Amino acid sequence: KASAEELKKFSGWVDTWVRTLTTSDNYGMNLVSCSDDRAILKWTGRKLQLTVEEKGLPVPKCLQQYGKGIRLWQCPKLDEEYEAFENGFHWLYDGIRIRSVKAKSGIGDTPRCVGAHDGLCAAGTAIELKNCDGNADTVLLMEEYDARGCSPPSLREKIASMLAEVSSGTCSGYTCPSGWFSRPDGDSITCTESPCGKKDQEICCRKPCSVIMYQNDGFAGDQHVINEDPVKRDNFPSVGDFNDRMSSLKMIGDKGCKLEMSDDGRGGGYVSIQGVGEFTRRDLDQKGVCNDCVSGARLSWNADGW
Repeated sequence: KASAEELKKFSGWVDTWVRTLTTSDNYGMNLVSCSDDRAILKWTGRKLQLTVEEKGLPVPKCLQQYGKGIRLWQCPKLDEEYEAFENGFHWLYDGIRIRSVKAKSGIGDTPRCVGAHDGLCAAGTAIELKNCDGNADTVLLMEEYDARGCSPPSLREKIASMLAEVSSGTCSGYTCPSGWFSRPDGDSITCTESPCGKKDQEICCRKPCSVIMYQNDGFAGDQHVINEDPVKRDNFPSVGDFNDRMSSLKMIGDKGCKLEMSDDGRGGGYVSIQGVGEFTRRDLDQKGVCNDCVSGARLSWNADGW
């Protein structure tokens, strides 16, 4: 009969053997109970991430299409999205099934769906890639468990929540490059990436507005430059030596840029132009800007025009 001390020592040996034999590289993909934390896969962009334990430490692993099969593998770096796509780390959720996305799968271009081996539903059943032909076991991951008595939230609800979390990246807190301005209400502007990245620069930020006035039509002759000044919006600064000399102009920046002009510097003969572009003498005439008669102008950005 083994003593308590001997049983404790034996239990320690078993734990050591398990840690030695089970590494993060040989974890299998199997069905588990809904209450098991391992049922939770986190969306990271297009990747599905799971946390496993290795030598007592949590290690992130990602779901990968590997040949005709599926495995957990080291997650690609955040700046290697195209390589992740090529190597089978990208997945799509169509509301019912999880589908593979891979440039060259070696088994044709038809997407494959995550399902259970032989259509079984018991915990411990291996997960594999199967044809997306409507088999019930490919829907199991989203729906079947709820019917079998899982406590809410179901896995489907968890995935829906994670998808919503992934798609909710906003411009709030986005750092704009030097010289650019943050757009107002950043928390209501959705990025194309989560978290927001370089591709979202022109979504979260805007270029400052500037205007180049030209003495002659066709953008020729002497020039006068006006830069956006968010502070000075209550007057029409004089255009100085360019008084009554403007015949064409270019507006640079963002489509919310707004140039307001006056023929007396106090708001009289008021006319405005909104949006970037090049304006010839003819264009200005059509907008009601008379030739060689602008004395004051102010440049600002109008959020309503964006």
